[in-house]
Amino acid sequence: MHSEHEIAAHILDLQDLDKNKRLHAVMALGQTANVAALPALLARLGAEPDFFVRDNVSWALLRMGDAAVLPLIAMLDDTDHVVRYHAAHSLSKLADARAVEALIATLDDTDVHVVQKAIYALGSIRDARALSALTSRIGIGSRELQNALHDALVTFGATAVPHLLVMSEHADVAVRVAVTEILGAIGGSAVSSAFVAAMTDDAWEVRFAAVNAMRGMHDPIVAHALGIAAQDEHLHVRLLAKRVLQERH
Repeated sequence: MHSEHEIAAHILDLQDLDKNKRLHAVMALGQTANVAALPALLARLGAEPDFFVRDNVSWALLRMGDAAVLPLIAMLDDTDHVVRYHAAHSLSKLADARAVEALIATLDDTDVHVVQKAIYALGSIRDARALSALTSRIGIGSRELQNALHDALVTFGATAVPHLLVMSEHADVAVRVAVTEILGAIGGSAVSSAFVAAMTDDAWEVRFAAVNAMRGMHDPIVAHALGIAAQDEHLHVRLLAKRVLQERH
C-alpha cells in the first residue's frame, strides 16, 4: 500500500528526464490503482516520448478501470492528434460501451492513425451501434485502414452480416469484393446465401472473391454456389471453382 506522500512522489517522477524513473513511477501508480494519479497519467498520454513508458501508461490507466473511461472519451476531442491516438488506444483496451458514440465520431478524424485506432477500439467493444458506421467506410481510405475495418468487422461475427449484405449491393466493385472477403472470414450458415447471390454479380472479381471465400465451407448451399462458379464465363473464376471443388473431395 502506497501512502499519499509516495503517490505524490511518483506523480512528480512522471516528469523526470530519466525514462527509467518515469517507468518506475508509472508502474508504481498502476499497481496502486489510486485514482488520485489519474489526471497525471492522462497528461502523460501525449507528452511521454518513450514508447515503452507510454505503453505502460496505458496499462496503468487500465488499472484505474471505470474512472478512466470518461476522461479518455473527452480526450478524443483533444487538438493534439497524438493525444487522440493514445486515448483511442487506451479505450480499445478498456472496451467500455460508453465510448462507442465518441469512437464512431472519431472515424471522421483528420488523422488516419487515430481513425485506425478508433476502428480497432470499436472492434474490441463489439457494440452493434457501430456497425452502420463501420460498414459505410468499406472501400474508403488506405489499405491499412481497410485491413483494420476487415479485422474489426470480423470480430462482430454473424451480427455484422445484415449490414454487410446491404453493402454487397454497392455500386463500387472494390467495395463488393471487400464485403465478400469479410463475409468469407466470418463464415457460417448466415453467409452462405450471399455467395450464391455473388455468382450473379456482373464483376468477375466479385465472383472470384466469393469462390475463394468458400474454401473450407461445406454446407449444401456453398456446394451449389461452387457448382455454378465451375461453369462461370470467366476463366479465373471457373478454374478456381474447379480447384476448390477438387479440394473438397
